[in-house]
Amino acid sequence: MTASLGLGTYRVRAVEQAARTACADGLVWIDTAPNYGSAHQALGPVIADHPRAMVATKTGFFTPDEGAAALRDGLLTAAQVRAGHSLDPGFVRWQTERSLAALGRIDLVFVHNPEHAGLSPTELHPALRDVFAVLEEFAAAGRIGGYGVATWSGFQHDAFSVSELLGLAIEAAGSGEHHLRAVQQPVSLVMARPIALALDGRAPSSWPARRA
Repeated sequence: MTASLGLGTYRVRAVEQAARTACADGLVWIDTAPNYGSAHQALGPVIADHPRAMVATKTGFFTPDEGAAALRDGLLTAAQVRAGHSLDPGFVRWQTERSLAALGRIDLVFVHNPEHAGLSPTELHPALRDVFAVLEEFAAAGRIGGYGVATWSGFQHDAFSVSELLGLAIEAAGSGEHHLRAVQQPVSLVMARPIALALDGRAPSSWPARRA
């Protein structure tokens, strides 16, 4: 399904008003995250009123309040809370449950900038596979539509490739019937490497051709 309009909610002051205006188009992607201030709570009523709107949120980063709640619930240590980002499977499950409660429904959960998790290259891929396994559980139960990776510099710095992410999703699902659906990254003249990789058939924008 392709939307004619997308709404990002990072640093948006009047999130509910902006979302209602965007949803007037009917078919719109709303992109948010738990660390985007109060966006989750503000978007819940809008999403309930607009069943055709598609909703993407994220897991990984968290606000200080959510970090404190995770600490109280025994999901994170004090050091992990100070880091502000976690790929711990238990935390991912807990955070996704909270996002579902706030938003009402989720079409995509992006793993949010996994390259910022403070893991070495040899640690990052197993950690992503374990996160994918948690999100596969949600998808298999019909609670989310699928998942993906939102990255600022992961492709830019070769932390992973599309083919590696697909391989990790297959491992997490135990078969080729996985729910990895999308990648999200900045593409501009400032960050031109994804464009160069696409021309060489190696970037996310060439993903469909690679999957065929």
